[in-house]
Amino acid sequence: MKKRIRKIFISMLFIYAGFCFAEPIVYTSTDEVQLLNGNYEPALLLDKNVSVYARNVYGADVGKSPEGELLCRIVYNGINYVADASKFVPKETKCVFDEDIISSALKNEKKALISKNYVDLLFSQDRDSVSKIEPYGYEQYNAYKTEFDYEWFLEVHEFNPSYIFNVVIGLHTIFGYYSFYVLDIEKEADGYKISAVIEKYWDATTIPQQVSVKKQTLTLTVDGDYLTIRSDEKTYGTFVIVSETLLSQGTSLLQNNTCDLSKVTWPRHADGTCDYEDGGKSAAESSVRKPAPATEHAEPAEEAALPEAAESENSNEEAESADADAKQNAALPILPIVVGGAALVIQLAVILFAAKKKKYEKK
Repeated sequence: MKKRIRKIFISMLFIYAGFCFAEPIVYTSTDEVQLLNGNYEPALLLDKNVSVYARNVYGADVGKSPEGELLCRIVYNGINYVADASKFVPKETKCVFDEDIISSALKNEKKALISKNYVDLLFSQDRDSVSKIEPYGYEQYNAYKTEFDYEWFLEVHEFNPSYIFNVVIGLHTIFGYYSFYVLDIEKEADGYKISAVIEKYWDATTIPQQVSVKKQTLTLTVDGDYLTIRSDEKTYGTFVIVSETLLSQGTSLLQNNTCDLSKVTWPRHADGTCDYEDGGKSAAESSVRKPAPATEHAEPAEEAALPEAAESENSNEEAESADADAKQNAALPILPIVVGGAALVIQLAVILFAAKKKKYEKK
């Protein structure tokens, strides 16, 4: 466990250094949005078409409010906030994702996006089959596990959702995690081409473990309930849209190694086929997501128009106000990033010291 903490600690240092010198990532609000402070209390109402900075020195992940609202971290006027992740788009993006794959919309439909590996695990009806589904991650977890650590299924304890928003993407496999800052989105016939800054801070599928902060071009292919994300370098994984019922059976499998597949509606491809033919509900009972016609991918939806187009509909006074806000944010200090990163480094150092102390006391 100590080696694992040391590895994460060193990785965080590299990520922190990369972000200190990285070009700022700018979002634009698509509507009025309530900014929350660190206690998730309302702090400021942000106007539409105002530019803010992305804020995160350790991953472009999505947080949750106590009410379960999915949030992204931002900086506005030099102050750190969290806010509804669905209310922002990258400032320079050409278009946006279709609503039916945005995580907040899925949540409203009582659905979620999870790694296909989780579904394969549930279909096996045996949590021990994880050693075949994600063998390297399983091997690494047990290699670093000490007598003070939980078994992997108690550590994971649920099927961890992945997230897709126009500004951030977070992908969970059983043992791995990738995070992405989205810079630009282009629609294609079968999905999207995405320009993104990628933080790969825990890769449980390849050797060696590595951390990198760099810009890449991703391809997101949509096939019914299946979404596959890859770059020129590697495939990050296939993820599927599933119901809350499937998630609850997954939790039962992890905690008790039991599940009831008769309650499960399996994900399906755009042509209606299913990778899980045995168990679960029949094809007639399953709701298959139809792919959007190719013509719909040529132009973004009117309500999700670019910030520049929306600004033209505002009065001159509103446009000047938005422009003033954008200029003010152009000079936002990097102090919150530096301070936040330093605090993170200190916290990790404390954890490493505590682990070492515990081992000493045991002796």
